[in-house]
Amino acid sequence: MTQMNISLLAATSISFLSACMGGGGDATPSAKGTSIVVLPAPPAPPQENGLPYGIAGQSLAEIEGNELMAMQSAIHDVTGVAGDTVTITLDPGFSAAGPTARNAQAIFLGQPVTISGGEGTLANGQTVRLFYDPSAAGTYAGTAQLAAYAALESVSPTDPINAEAHYLFGFLSDPDVIDGRISGAVSYSGDISASGLVAINGIATADPTGTELDGAINLTVNFADDWVTGDLDATYTADARVIAVDLILPHTAFFGNTLAGAFICQSAMGCGSATNMDAGFFGPSADEIGGVLQIDTTNDIEGDAYQFLGAGSFVVGSD
Repeated sequence: MTQMNISLLAATSISFLSACMGGGGDATPSAKGTSIVVLPAPPAPPQENGLPYGIAGQSLAEIEGNELMAMQSAIHDVTGVAGDTVTITLDPGFSAAGPTARNAQAIFLGQPVTISGGEGTLANGQTVRLFYDPSAAGTYAGTAQLAAYAALESVSPTDPINAEAHYLFGFLSDPDVIDGRISGAVSYSGDISASGLVAINGIATADPTGTELDGAINLTVNFADDWVTGDLDATYTADARVIAVDLILPHTAFFGNTLAGAFICQSAMGCGSATNMDAGFFGPSADEIGGVLQIDTTNDIEGDAYQFLGAGSFVVGSD
């Protein structure tokens, strides 16, 4: 087990995320005067990303060769988790290419990196690899990941990594279309994937950011009253123990085609969360929701505190 104390790292990430989310604020009733208490809308990603708005018949291959703004969630073993909106360009042929034939340019860890044949190099010499799973993409939105390897000259994708970023891109829905919808609740559900750092009682485990968290996310959007709610159920493994992560998104207001929110614990007993989501509606009429997650959750189990600090992403369709 690597002896790295992450208490300061966790505090830094929580402070950063609280600032990004606007510091909470008083809950307000739904705009339609229902009995549901709806939290104010936090700052959300921009409502334009450099691509046309979603229309029927588009494919993700059409974004290739265009510089666009992507939602990003990143985890670093020193600086913690952060959300941002950054530029990314997927070169022509990206979607159809194999893992070692994909080329791209992106902002990663605050600096530009060029990916050629699935790999690149940071200014300090660290190897960077790109990962893209077409099966995790929707029709109008997709995700990709960049990982930086702890060794300056990594030779294998299974080598330890110390930083990873998730990128979300695609054809956002026209905000006028979203604002014009008067239908009630619509449910969206699907898988999430995240990776990050695990600490037990403040001591990081061996692989700096290589622990996988997998599970499902369910979101319910009320377009008539402009709020979103949902839950996140996932697991990760720490020291041979499977840890369950059960979070909920309280009713939170949104405006236009992007949204944000903070996930809290299902139960206050032995659980803490500073987990935030940045997301958007994609397609001609909110056909999909894509998002990135900055995950910081702690579970107290039999006197030990298990913390997962990581970055994740998802693309889900309506049920």
